[in-house]
Amino acid sequence: MFADNLMYWVATATGNSSVKMASLDGTNKVILLNESKAAYTGITLYNNRLYISDSSRRSVVYTN
Repeated sequence: MFADNLMYWVATATGNSSVKMASLDGTNKVILLNESKAAYTGITLYNNRLYISDSSRRSVVYTN
């Protein structure tokens, strides 16, 4: 799958934050990151890297 055929989002729930992805038709859902102490607030896809901001750690992480 190519990045242009995927969607990414941040899901927050009480005490739990995760970054997920799926095909544009909603199939093939995958949890990329899931941490109870994280507070993911935003994501950006740039040059095939996914940058994720975490307000609890006051940092940005990335993944290929």
